[in-house]
Amino acid sequence: MISSLALGQDFSKRTELTQDSILRAELLKDLRARIDTKSSKRDAVRADGEMQVYKGWAFYKGSKVTSEKKDALSSSHTAALFMKNRDGWVIVDYSTDFKDELFSQWVERYTISKDLFGRKPEAR
Repeated sequence: MISSLALGQDFSKRTELTQDSILRAELLKDLRARIDTKSSKRDAVRADGEMQVYKGWAFYKGSKVTSEKKDALSSSHTAALFMKNRDGWVIVDYSTDFKDELFSQWVERYTISKDLFGRKPEAR
């Protein structure tokens, strides 16, 4: 569970969380910890992508980048869905190797607005 950061923020408009966002950093920190526990490699994991927030939901789409050797990098497509509840933000679902159908599955499974996955939100 993520701390109660941004619990008071509304996010009634789809908003992109910028690289310097504290909320983005906290959410990705929790995601990295989850990815690390599933990985047999103990390399540093870096997330490179975009994050949107809308009406109590956050969505990350990008790459999970790990250093397999001293100078070699490995990358995989990563998506994560977060939900805000009264105690803070939680990871609802994520995938480190996904197909585009994943997003429509999340809309149905979690009854969330497909607008969360849209393009060109206002930056924050």
